[in-house]
Amino acid sequence: RTTFYTHVTKWQNINDIDEPIQNICLIEGLYLEGAGWDIENNCLIEQTNKQLIQMMPLIKIIPIETYRINMNNYLATPVYITSDRRNAMGIGFVFEASLYTKKNLSHWILSGVCLLLNTDS
Repeated sequence: RTTFYTHVTKWQNINDIDEPIQNICLIEGLYLEGAGWDIENNCLIEQTNKQLIQMMPLIKIIPIETYRINMNNYLATPVYITSDRRNAMGIGFVFEASLYTKKNLSHWILSGVCLLLNTDS
């Protein structure tokens, strides 16, 4: 059985890519809400300076066999279209991205951490 695994890269935009990118899928333009992202340690951190939304680095989507995935310390982070999380018809959830954390997963769940395709501003 195959699934998709997400990996947050250190690349802020497409111009930062310093390796061949054949046969990979990258997502650009996701925003993190409810937490910050530490690029050096590649993990979730507390928000800084009351910054509610942070632009994420490029995220790589990797197809992988399910038995090869070790999801310990990875938050299954919902990706929504907007910060409303759903529209009047109940539509808004897109997929789940895996974000690494050094804290307990429940901390981030209670903080309402999610990724957004669009900001309200």
